[in-house]
Amino acid sequence: MLLKPRTVDAVIRAAPWCMCGGAALFFGRVYVGTPSLLSGIFLFSLGIYAVPFRSWQRERGLWMLSAFFLAMVLPIYAVFLYASMITGLGGAVVKNAWTMLDFVAGTLVLLLLVRFLLTLALLNGRLSFNTRRRASARPLVVR
Repeated sequence: MLLKPRTVDAVIRAAPWCMCGGAALFFGRVYVGTPSLLSGIFLFSLGIYAVPFRSWQRERGLWMLSAFFLAMVLPIYAVFLYASMITGLGGAVVKNAWTMLDFVAGTLVLLLLVRFLLTLALLNGRLSFNTRRRASARPLVVR
């Protein structure tokens, strides 16, 4: 489930490309009409969420930011999922396979984003708590 530290670093290095690709997909939806709304939004947010974690192996406390981002992105996906289900149940059928492909691609990008944020929260949390214990370690006195 968790990503390897090399993969986390690769996602962080690819953050500018994710933002550019996500913006291109989103504006393709706005100006051209391509069905790439969900994949564009989540690819852009993967890039945005990866930027603050450049020093995740050295800086303590980034696990809280990761947990906050995770708490923000999941309700957004739930809103998109609910809206697509209501549209589907309301009689409007998915117009073509591209819309379904966009939904699947956006969900896969979200899965990568969730794994990325979970990995950062757990690994940086270990770093934070282990460093605190070492810094404030006092010998136990048994009476």
